[in-house]
Amino acid sequence: MPLITSRQGMREQILHDWLGKEKKDLNIVATYNLFYNAGFMVEQKLGYALSIDGLQQSHEDLVFIPFEPKLEAPLFLVWKKYQAFSKAAQKFLEAFKAGEAGEEGQ
Repeated sequence: MPLITSRQGMREQILHDWLGKEKKDLNIVATYNLFYNAGFMVEQKLGYALSIDGLQQSHEDLVFIPFEPKLEAPLFLVWKKYQAFSKAAQKFLEAFKAGEAGEEGQ
């Protein structure tokens, strides 16, 4: 199957290990930085995009189908050192650090 994967995700070995295949054996036709762009590639039938749940909501004709067995990957929240945050961003970061930013929150 032609796959569209995140550029960041291709740096990790998680997908390859889960599939039991080497990177060179996968049919990766494109990579993306923003799922919004990958969604357009899927709509043009260029391939199947791999993403985390919820990102496909920017394209109402796309549906998220989870892997079975479940595939989990680490996510990272990063920002510039000494970054000045807006009040909303500061509150979000505080909630995130306290484990209140979402279901996982960690």
